[in-house]
Amino acid sequence: MDDEMDQYSQLSKEFDRVGLTDLFEGISVAGDRFYVVERLFASGKVNQEYRGLLRLLYLGESVAQVNLKPFFELIQLLADAGIVILEDGIVNSTGLVLNRYRGVWIVADAPQSNPKRYFGPDSLGLARRLSPRPGKKGLDLCAGSGIQSLIMAAGGMTVTSVEINAETCATNVLNAKLNGLDGAIQTVQGNLYEKLEPDGKYDYIVANPPLVPIPNGLEYPFVGDGGFDGCRVSNEIVEKLPVYLSDDGTALMVGMMACADNDSLDAVSLVQAIMNSDLSGTMSLLGYDEIYPCSSLVEGVAWSAYLANPTRWTSVDEAIDEIYELYRNDHTVGVYYYVLRLRKNDPLDQGLKIIDNSNKKPCSEAWLI
Repeated sequence: MDDEMDQYSQLSKEFDRVGLTDLFEGISVAGDRFYVVERLFASGKVNQEYRGLLRLLYLGESVAQVNLKPFFELIQLLADAGIVILEDGIVNSTGLVLNRYRGVWIVADAPQSNPKRYFGPDSLGLARRLSPRPGKKGLDLCAGSGIQSLIMAAGGMTVTSVEINAETCATNVLNAKLNGLDGAIQTVQGNLYEKLEPDGKYDYIVANPPLVPIPNGLEYPFVGDGGFDGCRVSNEIVEKLPVYLSDDGTALMVGMMACADNDSLDAVSLVQAIMNSDLSGTMSLLGYDEIYPCSSLVEGVAWSAYLANPTRWTSVDEAIDEIYELYRNDHTVGVYYYVLRLRKNDPLDQGLKIIDNSNKKPCSEAWLI
């Protein structure tokens, strides 16, 4: 165990020593990673000897070992940690890439159509809003690769990090070790609350659940499927929040929710679940995507579904047409992006306050006005 801890400590120190930490601190983790690198290289930024390292660790591309000669010790440590593979003079990615956000390293899947070790815009939407509470207990539901858990633990909290997928759990543990935070994070493989002690209480519960509204009749990659209104898993989380949230605790969640034609937001299942619970708080609406044939949401869902199951359609255009019709069959006219903050009911502050800052306009970035 001590040898393993020393291995990850050496790797973190080597990141600092070769300048990788500061390089990654200066590169955006949002948006198209290939475009980010192309723009950096085209503008003449990034020292020449670091370009192969960026292709390997930021994009997940294979790079000739000779082009990484200045980083021999780093590459060996990465190989020992299972992040890269050395083979016949080539350094290959294991499908993982590095990210740096809010002072922590996060290893996650390289860009692909159906990531399981996920780190995306919704991850950032939640992570940027976290306010760690030193000395308090945190619970991270649908934790994925663990960015929320890492930020809370780095802020002095003890965290239970819950993730259902075994492969993703292993990456969650890797990230805790890489940041020297495995002593503060307990990673649990399970579905939401099922593996938790029934009388456990947490001061800060955060969740980034599967949240994409997927119309009935469409098979969609597991990691993002939030049910037809986007609220399927969020509703399950809300149902038991009063049991696990401490009396002065707070819950924080990001999500998307579909709205039907002529329906008010009060008809959305998540809003109803909160109104019927012992919880109060705010739901801030930050953006809105209208459903029409070439809307960004329809195209995004169609591309993901097509790449995950290319034999179902002859082209992505056919997928777009069918998926739009499926949304119409569900009477979905638009989708809101929201941030939800909840606490146990206070006699002076009951119910859910919905704050619409979207003005029926898209987000500038996901979960940003």
